[in-house]
Amino acid sequence: MKSVRFLISLFVLLLVFSVFHAKAQKSNENFFGNFNIPIAAPRPPSVEQQTALPSSNIKDIQVFGEKSGIAYTSDTIWRTDTGGETWREIALPKSFSETISAVSFLNETIGWAILADEQNARLELVKTSDGGNSWTKTPVNLRQEDLREADLGNTFLQYIDENNLFLLLPLPTSSNFSGASFYESRDGGNTWNRLTRSIQKKLSDNQTGKNSRWILKRVGNCEGFKTGCVQETKIFDGANEITPPEIKNLARLEKENAKLQAQNSIFAAPPAGNTRISLNRGFDKCTAAPASQMQTWWNNSPFYDSNIYISGRNRACSQPQLTAAWVNQVSAMGWGLIPTIVGYQAPCSVSTNSQKHSSDPATAEMQGRGEADIAIADANNLGLTRGTVLYFDMERYDDLSGTGACSTPVKAFLKGWTDRLKEQGYISGVYGSPTNAVNDWINIPPQSQMDVVWLARWNNVMSVFGVAPLPDNYWTNNQRIHQWLGPRNETWGGVTFNIDNDISDAPVAGTAIAKNKTADFDGDGRTDVSVFRPDTGVWYVLNSSNSSFSGIAFGNNTDILAPGDYDGDGKTDTAVFRPSEGVWYIQTKAGFFSARSFGTNGDIPVPADFNGDGKTDVAVFRPSNGTWYIANSDSRATFTFVQFGANGDKPVQADYDGDGKADIAVWRPSNGSWYVLKSSDGTFFGVAFGASTDQPAQGDFDGDGKTDFVVFRPSNGVWYLLNTTAGFSAVQFGTTGDLPTPGDYDGDNKADVAVYRPSNGVWYLLQSQNGFSGTAFGASTDKPIPNAYLPN
Repeated sequence: MKSVRFLISLFVLLLVFSVFHAKAQKSNENFFGNFNIPIAAPRPPSVEQQTALPSSNIKDIQVFGEKSGIAYTSDTIWRTDTGGETWREIALPKSFSETISAVSFLNETIGWAILADEQNARLELVKTSDGGNSWTKTPVNLRQEDLREADLGNTFLQYIDENNLFLLLPLPTSSNFSGASFYESRDGGNTWNRLTRSIQKKLSDNQTGKNSRWILKRVGNCEGFKTGCVQETKIFDGANEITPPEIKNLARLEKENAKLQAQNSIFAAPPAGNTRISLNRGFDKCTAAPASQMQTWWNNSPFYDSNIYISGRNRACSQPQLTAAWVNQVSAMGWGLIPTIVGYQAPCSVSTNSQKHSSDPATAEMQGRGEADIAIADANNLGLTRGTVLYFDMERYDDLSGTGACSTPVKAFLKGWTDRLKEQGYISGVYGSPTNAVNDWINIPPQSQMDVVWLARWNNVMSVFGVAPLPDNYWTNNQRIHQWLGPRNETWGGVTFNIDNDISDAPVAGTAIAKNKTADFDGDGRTDVSVFRPDTGVWYVLNSSNSSFSGIAFGNNTDILAPGDYDGDGKTDTAVFRPSEGVWYIQTKAGFFSARSFGTNGDIPVPADFNGDGKTDVAVFRPSNGTWYIANSDSRATFTFVQFGANGDKPVQADYDGDGKADIAVWRPSNGSWYVLKSSDGTFFGVAFGASTDQPAQGDFDGDGKTDFVVFRPSNGVWYLLNTTAGFSAVQFGTTGDLPTPGDYDGDNKADVAVYRPSNGVWYLLQSQNGFSGTAFGASTDKPIPNAYLPN
């Protein structure tokens, strides 16, 4: 029994969670059959898919014997018997849906591996007695609540001898806690008995490494600013690298696939009471890092958001960095913050070192209100004032009474927390288990329900939806964060943090992001001179923020350009529509690539922010039936299909009524008329303005927040403008062969008259504030990117 206690203690101290990169999944929707306006469609797969390579991330290593050892990823075990000079792959009886969760060898011949089928919540134990040449397979029968909740892809397996085995299942917690279920087997893995289920406050972020002459090192690198980010793992024997060549080759392929991006921070102010909707990756760690390290991670990592444990009677780690000055400093870098409070836990919590709230519902509700008051005071001390979102950390609890003796007071406590926050002008968030959310939280009265949930389920799926067992139809509209990957060390820019990984579609504390302007790739509020070169598929951008030049290969010569801000970060993303496939290819600044089927050959891409959430919506206009198909970017994955227009019309989507949403609109060359369906009230109007040979060049030229009717007449080089406030005007600017490229080049919130001249590769700008200028940038066959916002 002493050995059991020792191993359990050792497991708690050695909660070193392995590297696992979620594989993206491609969305294969086809929404062009019967339609209504609008319709709610089933949620697509969690993340847009790319062709997945085997993982190059080494989860762990083990040395046994003088020159023998193993290294394993989630896909493969590699073995060496030559001290790392040569390696061979060990074949496992692993199905397609299974990954390698843990591996442990007793000696050179006897070893075990845990195979995890996370989708079906199932584990299997495989054993070898001949060094990995052959394996026997045995199901691992554990308690269902543990199999459903635990991080099955990153278990820990240990042994005393061939018969006595111990298995640790990491349980999702915030980084303020660590949790696990411990099992033992005394018959070589045929049967298992749970010893304990534990959640304890964490003392620090530091993790203890294994004592071995081999060292496993992880290092991260981003090819561009927060894009093309890869964590690479290497094995060293002293100063000699002995990583298996196959893993090194996979890492090389991952880095080659990384897209080169360059961008600049657009933030310059502390958050105060401001929140913004984040659609990006984030992390949480127990202790706030020094500002200098946060700056390193901002510059070199793929993360945009970080939690901060601002207060709470159960807050575990010390916070020497956490001051109002620190909050202002990291916010100015660009970080979105997730303020977290660790107060009273549930009365039935298995945590033995946490204070718990009352089992009496009335008392518990008052305690919840009291925790809110404490949190508000502490938030204000950090400069996080009214309007801020505050997240309460309520760890997983299990009410086994059958009478609601625990769940009822928890609901009362969270009701009190939320009611008080809302009374004081704050946004209520709660961190916890999706099991508690579906069993209890959805039953809190609607007016007292938390505004946003932060769900802990380590399923290795980087999506806020599909977080079982909570259905996708709760907290759907920018109301979810998903903690999808448990604790592990990550190194970016030479700085290592122990973190959990999060993905957001929810409010975070941070300055609001200005709505993206035409071809504004660096997010400084000004249109960038930029071209697409069809023969090489490269986008070239002259960044207006610092006059730097960048280029990224994305697309081919038959693609239709579809730039827009698809992730809502205030910066234009590279995107194309491939008519031959009906597929959209999008590279966003958060480092995500997606390929989405939406449309068919003959459709015209019409990307725009139709629902006013700051994100560009994927959309097409189908001339053959005059129908607009819009995939709304909201969290509910709805679609809007509208019949508006006729064959021969040119789509000119823009915000003509000034309500912050793009209106469905067409220009009809046959009669020179504009037809607009206003998003503000659903009414329709038409304006005769232009001739059949004119080129529409719509934009807000008078700065009143409404798009003006504008055409460029190539035959005489004249721009004709019908401004909603300033009225009619005509400007001679350009000549036959020029391409109109209106945009806000000087950042005064007024569109500027501009043309690109292919014959000499020169941009001519007539800026409303800065006057006339000319810039040589491009070649005769290049396509000016601001022109892609106009019908062609």
